[in-house]
Amino acid sequence: MSLPTRLRLWTIVIIAGVIYLVAQFGVGLYTDYLWFQHLKLDSIFLTGLWAQVGVGLAVAAPVVALFWLNVFIARWQSVQNVLFFSDETLVAQRFIVWGSWIAGLVLGWLVAVGASSEWLLFLRFLNHQPFNLTDPIFNMDVGFYIFSLPVYHFVQSWLVVALFLSLVGAAAIYALAQQNNLAEGRLIILPHVQLHLSALGIFIFLAFAAGHWLDRFDLMYSSRGVAFGASYTDINVSLPAQWVMVVIAVAAAAILLVNIFLRRSALSLLAVFIWIVTGIVGAGFIPGLVQRYVVEPNELASEAPYIENNIRFTNLAYGLDRVQERDFTEVAPLTSETLTNNEATLKNIRLWDYRPLQQTYQQIQAIRLYYRFLDIDLDRYTINDEIRQVAIAARELDVSQLQDPTWVTQRLQFTHGYGVVVNPVNEVTGDGLPQLWIKDLPPESSVGLDITRPKFIRRRHKRLHFCANPGARIQLSQRRSERLHQL
Repeated sequence: MSLPTRLRLWTIVIIAGVIYLVAQFGVGLYTDYLWFQHLKLDSIFLTGLWAQVGVGLAVAAPVVALFWLNVFIARWQSVQNVLFFSDETLVAQRFIVWGSWIAGLVLGWLVAVGASSEWLLFLRFLNHQPFNLTDPIFNMDVGFYIFSLPVYHFVQSWLVVALFLSLVGAAAIYALAQQNNLAEGRLIILPHVQLHLSALGIFIFLAFAAGHWLDRFDLMYSSRGVAFGASYTDINVSLPAQWVMVVIAVAAAAILLVNIFLRRSALSLLAVFIWIVTGIVGAGFIPGLVQRYVVEPNELASEAPYIENNIRFTNLAYGLDRVQERDFTEVAPLTSETLTNNEATLKNIRLWDYRPLQQTYQQIQAIRLYYRFLDIDLDRYTINDEIRQVAIAARELDVSQLQDPTWVTQRLQFTHGYGVVVNPVNEVTGDGLPQLWIKDLPPESSVGLDITRPKFIRRRHKRLHFCANPGARIQLSQRRSERLHQL
């Protein structure tokens, strides 16, 4: 295949890929933008969109750059001492180069998509505010846990991912360079290979050390004890264990640094082994034993200060610390005059439970098999110059209940829910049923609450695309559908 032909082929592939991506993601984004724009909230949509793009690029760019850097360093190191390339080797090298570029682009796309979902973390971080309230364990402002700590964890985790992918990519390049030795059952780790991979391992363990240091603060979210938050075991066992893990991770990095000069593979494996065993024993096994055999037999005494912390901060969170207690020495007797003066309040005391009310609606007001009342809402309307609390439910369409579920009926003919049912929350009929103020099809109102547009679209139970306003095309489509059934 000639070069111009190949260029044309790749151009077609790239254009087709761009069109596919635009069709896959662009249409949904555009319709969302139109909806936000209609509500005059397009600035909110654009802020979220650009934040997602910014976070995705900010994470993907360094991850891909680090991956390409290490892969091409590994390739450059692998061919330094090669004096002659056979035709097969040249083809393999060209494949490695193109494969590295493509792998980096695919990796960047996956990383960008994964990272962009956390865009709210960065918006909260950039607009953080202090709470002027510190926790009792680390003396950190509460805002640190809400705004800063999630971002630090995010950066640390993606740093580990970037370094690990770089390690895997570089190791794969070195393995391809050793394919002849591997085929003969021999593995020769050259000095430059050990230097490169050990350097990446050092940075990985330093990133692990940073992660363990951050994990200390996560103990404030622990659910191990009798109350939510840091408990006896967390502070006296898990917290020291996290410090030990920090030291072990730094020590493992130091072992890899020394191993650059000693060039012993066993030392690298020893560093990884010590870190894994310490994590299993120190972070999981020992805290469980202490909780089971030390704390639980005397739980109240052990957890007392931490329960006090939980109660104190719960009161602060709900504003219960500002509640004032007063004694009422005299309570006036309940009289008919008192009830008359508070008639408006009594009319809005809810007697109907939404659960049996929902079942009652379904039995007496669904009217068609394909209508469902999925939930009951409470609202207030002005009725006869009075504010009245009512129960209201929309008669929603359930296309799965259609007797003839064809493409036409699901997407052209039956596309909308229709009408609502409304009843006051404190009234019943002589039969024990709700006193319906709005009912039936078409909706009929007995209190002046007229519905001018009873049709609505809200398909929460099933996602189907459909034509919202097919108009006269329905009849034509129905005739075509009937002909197809006859055939």
